[in-house]
Amino acid sequence: MATRREKERRELRYNDAKSRAEKQTSGFGPSSIKIPKGFPLFAFKKEGKFRLRILPYSTSDRKIDRTFCDAGGILHYEYSYWTHRADETTHCCLKKTFHKACPVCDHLAKLDRYGSDKELYDSMKPKQRQLFALLDLDDREKGVQVFECSYYFGLGEEIDTMMTDHADKYGGFFHLQDGKVLEVSIKQGTFNGRANYKVHRVEMVEGKDLDEDILNTVPCLDELPIEESAKKLAEMIRGPSIEIPDAQDGDDGDLVEDEDDEEPVSSEKPIFTKGDKVRHKKYGPCTVEKIAATDGSLVLLDEDDEYHKGIDPDTVSRIEAEEDEDLEEEDDDDEEMIDDSTDDEDEKPAKKKK
Repeated sequence: MATRREKERRELRYNDAKSRAEKQTSGFGPSSIKIPKGFPLFAFKKEGKFRLRILPYSTSDRKIDRTFCDAGGILHYEYSYWTHRADETTHCCLKKTFHKACPVCDHLAKLDRYGSDKELYDSMKPKQRQLFALLDLDDREKGVQVFECSYYFGLGEEIDTMMTDHADKYGGFFHLQDGKVLEVSIKQGTFNGRANYKVHRVEMVEGKDLDEDILNTVPCLDELPIEESAKKLAEMIRGPSIEIPDAQDGDDGDLVEDEDDEEPVSSEKPIFTKGDKVRHKKYGPCTVEKIAATDGSLVLLDEDDEYHKGIDPDTVSRIEAEEDEDLEEEDDDDEEMIDDSTDDEDEKPAKKKK
């Protein structure tokens, strides 16, 4: 006869890691999130190998973006959200994170994003961040920690790559039973004359089973992003060089998805491969996500995480390595800001809950 614990274990509902990676292909700084008391903020602060155990959390019923995981108690391993940056602070994008009217996005829509306003647009456009709850197996005294990072060129992108290629082997890496330990290799680089640390390689090895009671110590990640009023967000973002119309509190609005833009397709064979970085005259820098076998047309993913189908290969140009490095430096700048803001917290780690 099954014990109570065995019955409860069978009722745990996990999200699908492979599904999350597929949806991606189809936490600026702490100012945009509220870290629960007692949970240190994790950061890579040296070169070498880190042994991490990513922990599942139980999703809430909060009305927030659910692109990668459903609400209602599903066990998932990350939460993705989007932010705008203003000077040295970041704020959650109301449109992409909470599906409400966003004065910053409204302002960005009026800018010449590929012309005279390109620098301003790039600095304020919504960027994807991720939240994880984890155990640093080489620093167990800190207990459960919260890790906030950029998706691109980071831990999340590496995990999605593994899920895309080996979901059958690693799909349950965040499960309490039969889960995996992530061995993360970090390489030191420099940006603006300062050291920074980037994920170089991720490997997954067998881990020990964890007791279900640990779920009671893991913060609900989808409750951490801070939802500010549209009026307050407009006041924080407004600067001498930009004008954002006053927004009213409670101006929710619905998130309207752009219709797929149709482009003429070419009968030529595709000259690109999946994952190539390209530039489109209308959509700007994009990633090639798919190449149609019938006519060679492309499916592109732009920097705003929007898909564009039926793109003629003749209408895009390949982004050379040097230009691609410039795009990566934008994420380096974001990570540098987070490192600065978390130094004090890391010096005073919270004690592990008993």
